Amino acid sequence: MPKSNVSYRKLRTINPSNIKLMYEYLDFKISCGVGDSTIKNIQRDLETLFIWNMDFNGNGSFITITDKKFQKFLLYCSSVLDYSTEAVNRITSNVKGLNKFVLTVMDDKFKNYSTVLGDVEAPVASLIKNKFVITEKKVDVVLDKLVDMGKYQASCILALCAFSGIAKSDINKFKWEWFKNKNIMNNVPLYRMPEPLSGNKYISQVNDVYKNKPIKYVLLDFKKYYDLWMTKRIEKGINKCEYLFVDNEDKQLSSDYIEYYLMIISELFGQTIYFQELRPQLCTRLHRVGVTSELIKDFYGWNDNLILNRNNKEIGQLVSIYSKMKEVKNVL
Repeated sequence: MPKSNVSYRKLRTINPSNIKLMYEYLDFKISCGVGDSTIKNIQRDLETLFIWNMDFNGNGSFITITDKKFQKFLLYCSSVLDYSTEAVNRITSNVKGLNKFVLTVMDDKFKNYSTVLGDVEAPVASLIKNKFVITEKKVDVVLDKLVDMGKYQASCILALCAFSGIAKSDINKFKWEWFKNKNIMNNVPLYRMPEPLSGNKYISQVNDVYKNKPIKYVLLDFKKYYDLWMTKRIEKGINKCEYLFVDNEDKQLSSDYIEYYLMIISELFGQTIYFQELRPQLCTRLHRVGVTSELIKDFYGWNDNLILNRNNKEIGQLVSIYSKMKEVKNVL
């Protein structure tokens, strides 16, 4: 079970029944094969809910939280905790998951519980405060600082995210051999990954239609930081693990270590950042090498039109269109 995101003293004051329910739910999700990073996100969101419940809702059990009270909690997340629209949507989904778990799996224990939180909508984007804008210049400055500090793995992690737009959960899935010269595209400055990342839901959805087509691309700007990190790996004798990012024991870097590097990177930016906030500056870089606005918008799902949320017919149409385009336009 992952370590709690709040202090032990604070955790002790939360209603014990809620803590027990949370761990039962997490055990259930683990048994369903949910990954470590997702489990940590669920735990963090539920602890946030239960702390709010303790401070503003009398510390009652989860089943006493009504639709109206849940809406107040979401408003608290956006206005007080300054959560982004995406974060509010995520925490809404995770709490609704617990709600469904109580209704369907724990129904023998909570026989009189019938509250369905599915009709509660997250606060609209207008309620969310302006987010920290990360520009190309800011990214380049932080990359230079990390290199000057000798933090080559941290600079490589930041560069990979800045030049590919990947999610934090995918960082430790890249293999070092994918960045050989043979994987550089001929007509555009991009690495083309020779195989999909493991555990990628988007890939699993479209793979049958889009067989043998590369999924992930990385701007060639990444090469500078990749070379620095690989040279350091060789110097330290860390060269057996197939994955690009490793610990001192030459093993695949864990999600806990990635969180540590994120803290280092955030300190240099002067504010806590999330790797998805690097995507707007990547958009500018991609435009510079000839990627169209429509393809960028479709892939990243800006304006809340996430490809993951499209139905199978729409996904099939997108894949069909992409497959007919020139390789230079298939860069995402």
